[in-house]
Amino acid sequence: MRRALPLLAVLVVVAGALGFFAWQSAREEEALAAARFAREQRAERAEEDRNRRWEELGRASAEYVPGMLGEVRLGLTRNALLQARPGATPPMRTGSGEPRLEEALPNGAQVVYVLDRAGERVARVQVLSQIPAEGVPPHLQAMRDQYGDPQVVLRCSEQSAAGVPTLRFVWGDERVAMQDIFLIHPRGVSVTLYVAGADALADSLRAGGCAPVRSREELDQLGVATPEMLAPRVIDP
Repeated sequence: MRRALPLLAVLVVVAGALGFFAWQSAREEEALAAARFAREQRAERAEEDRNRRWEELGRASAEYVPGMLGEVRLGLTRNALLQARPGATPPMRTGSGEPRLEEALPNGAQVVYVLDRAGERVARVQVLSQIPAEGVPPHLQAMRDQYGDPQVVLRCSEQSAAGVPTLRFVWGDERVAMQDIFLIHPRGVSVTLYVAGADALADSLRAGGCAPVRSREELDQLGVATPEMLAPRVIDP
């Protein structure tokens, strides 16, 4: 009996140790599960916040995206865009590195839908068209009739990342910016309607080397894009 007592004590100690380790392991598993749950909750909240911001941007952009594009808005998912605009396809050539889809319209205009970095949402809409020089005044008058006077008019230099001289008329609010961008070249005038989040406006103007127009003389000094400027690039303000 006396010999059994030390053995019993050892068994009790071992059992206690095993129980402690089992309890400790359970605590660690619970802590890991709680941390995993917290991460998932944070990720869900972040996703909800992103979706809400996209939805708000979409509502704000509705008045600026041309009506001929139907239900297209900023923040539209890629799948929804393809359903709304089945003619939108990946570009034949890519140069900017941004995910995008392109669509040729029956009137000859070209639409570029630039997606966010993940390629999931419409972050920018650009509508590129050609008009004769005499079509510029009525075009600008139509824009003024619809949106009011532009907030600012800018001349943008060919000595910039854009590489071409442009004249830009800017409308918008704290959420959405719209630019009407004119490029004069030997074949006429190219116009790009550019709709994006307001936070993208500064980057666009910086890339274009833009400065506010302060006099009529500055408008008259707008340069003409040469074939050499245009040949190697697709104009992407």
